[in-house]
Amino acid sequence: MVKMVKHDTVLITEIMNKTAWIYVKKEHPFPYDSAMKFINGVVNARIKLHPCGNHPSRISHDPVTKCFNKMDTFLTMKANSRCAWEIVHATTREMLQRLERCSLGSRR
Repeated sequence: MVKMVKHDTVLITEIMNKTAWIYVKKEHPFPYDSAMKFINGVVNARIKLHPCGNHPSRISHDPVTKCFNKMDTFLTMKANSRCAWEIVHATTREMLQRLERCSLGSRR
C-alpha cells in the first residue's frame, strides 16, 4: 500500500508540474491575477507533496507527458480560445479525479 501511495503522489506531482507548465507557457484568456493565483496554488501544492513521494524531481511519465503535449497542440490549433482552455481545465481536473478514484479503490 505504501508503494501505491508513493506512486500516486508521483503521478499527482507530475500532473501538477505539467498543469503549471501549460498555464505558464501558453497565452490564456483568464485575468492575470486569477491565473497567477492558480499557478502559485498548483506550485505550492506540488512543493508540499514532493516529500511524500520521496522521488527525484526529474521523473517523467510518458502517458502524462503525451496527454499534456496533446493539450498544448490543441490549444495552439484553437488559438488559445477560452473554450479550448475550458476543455484543458476540465481534462486536467478529470485526470486528478480519476487518479483519486483509482487510489481510493486500491486502498480498500
